[in-house]
Amino acid sequence: MPGELGGGVRPPIPARRARWLLAVAGCCAITGMAVRGSAAKLPNGSTDAVSIADYGAAADGGADSTGAIEAAISAGRARALPVFVPAGTFRHKAFTLDGVRLFGMGAASVLIAPNPEDATIRLRGSGPSLSDVTVKVASSHRDAQHFAINVDGARHFAIESVTVEGGNAGGIMDFGGSDGTIEGNLVQDTLADAIHNTYGAHDIVIAHNTVRRAGDDMIAVVSYGNEPMSHDILITDNDLADQERGRGISVVGGQNVTIEGNTVAQTRCCAGIYLASERSWHTAGVDNILVRGNVLKDNGGPTHHGAIMLFADNGWVRNAAVENNTIIGAHDAAVTLIGAVANVSIVGNQFVQPGTGSISGLGSNVFCADNMLDGHPLTVTACTAQQRPVATGAALHLAR
Repeated sequence: MPGELGGGVRPPIPARRARWLLAVAGCCAITGMAVRGSAAKLPNGSTDAVSIADYGAAADGGADSTGAIEAAISAGRARALPVFVPAGTFRHKAFTLDGVRLFGMGAASVLIAPNPEDATIRLRGSGPSLSDVTVKVASSHRDAQHFAINVDGARHFAIESVTVEGGNAGGIMDFGGSDGTIEGNLVQDTLADAIHNTYGAHDIVIAHNTVRRAGDDMIAVVSYGNEPMSHDILITDNDLADQERGRGISVVGGQNVTIEGNTVAQTRCCAGIYLASERSWHTAGVDNILVRGNVLKDNGGPTHHGAIMLFADNGWVRNAAVENNTIIGAHDAAVTLIGAVANVSIVGNQFVQPGTGSISGLGSNVFCADNMLDGHPLTVTACTAQQRPVATGAALHLAR
């Protein structure tokens, strides 16, 4: 349950990743410029990888290893091999994975950036990935440019089983990435959003991540009015908690998004799930959003946000389904609708001890059915739609 969540615990790694991680961790040794071991199969099906240690990377965190890392990346690209980060702590400045895959030994492989303004690990091109490493940034002050990890328009990318600690502008920034996965990561102590998707990011799966103590929204999808629309994003099975300043999951301008099966707890100032078009930030409208089967606890606070909030004062929020969620101990209402909100279904939800009511505000063509308040059937007279609006969300599915 959300109220029993611990801090900084990575969720179980999906089985398809766990088998590979155990093989790499348990059987392999560095030999020359390759990681070898008959049972270890890397993502390209071989048993070889380029090690940053063979290019002079210092595992004691003393000397800067950026040059060695970049040399290993160049060699990996030339030989069509992934890059391996062995056990150790490697100090670095910003570097780029342009179509290259980099992996390590999980918590034992640490990439640490002392200067938060020269720290970003960028993913570009087609097929880059970052997995099984710990990324630490010595954050100093919040800004809008310096992320721990930045997907810079990459295609077919993956960020998997990475621990991210810190980041002035946030943890993982997906700026226009497509056909990618952000899965099984632990992101904590960022100074802005933990996982942020914008500038037309699309066809993205964000799953099995844990977020703690983010400086702003824990998972965000954002589209500004003069930029490409972010769309077709699946946000599922994430564990989000311990948030003082932002929302749990937000779609502030976006289309075709599914938010399903997540746990969102202790967003003490703001909504647990927030769908909005905001005049103050000139964001685009929100359309076709499915919010289903989530558990929310201890959300809202002095901002008077509902645990789930639909808000539009710039454009619209339309075609949204809020279905089969459990909302426990909302500080304000369980579900709040404000502004140009239309075509919404609120069906099959369980509301437990909301602070000021179950469903508040007004929208156009709102349909309510089969909701429960403290175990009793709930009737909401403000829900006047006779037919249930349809919202399908993202046309994406998580491979199990």
